[in-house]
Amino acid sequence: LRTLCLWIFFLIICSSICLTQDFTFISMNIFGIMDCMQEVKKVVPRWCHEAKDGNDKTASEVFTDEHKELLKRGQQWAKETAGAFTLVGTLIITIMFAAAFTAPGGNDDKHGTPVFLGESTFTFFIVSDAISLITSSSSVLMFIGILTSRYAEQDFIKWLPMKLLFGLVTLFLSVASMMCTFC
Repeated sequence: LRTLCLWIFFLIICSSICLTQDFTFISMNIFGIMDCMQEVKKVVPRWCHEAKDGNDKTASEVFTDEHKELLKRGQQWAKETAGAFTLVGTLIITIMFAAAFTAPGGNDDKHGTPVFLGESTFTFFIVSDAISLITSSSSVLMFIGILTSRYAEQDFIKWLPMKLLFGLVTLFLSVASMMCTFC
């Protein structure tokens, strides 16, 4: 099981490096542009927000038209990133669920209780297993939330980065507690 844990950790590191190298420009570009747009809206007078140009479009409509391709690439990046980490989280859930029902040392034949039930190492095993199971489940749910998101422009400003950050933090905590469970 330790080698399996190390392979999962290696898989997370490799997938995050590959996804980061390919899509860092896309993700930072779309998040940066959306933040920049919000900052410009704060500075520009309110009456200018609804002013129309020669093509009868507002500044927001022009911005949306000019950045359609970047939005599509951002959607693809978010889906691929969330899909990869959903797979890793699901694998961790499977391992930790199986570990919860196979107590170390086996069960006592007479009473059916785990052999190491009263020891502190067994309590540590159960607690770290539960933490890993809960955090990996939270991570998978968050990544599924990203996969089913509507990917509107406003989502890239606040909700998608927050969901991604929460999912990655809980996935990291899950891997860390999984390592504690089997060490």
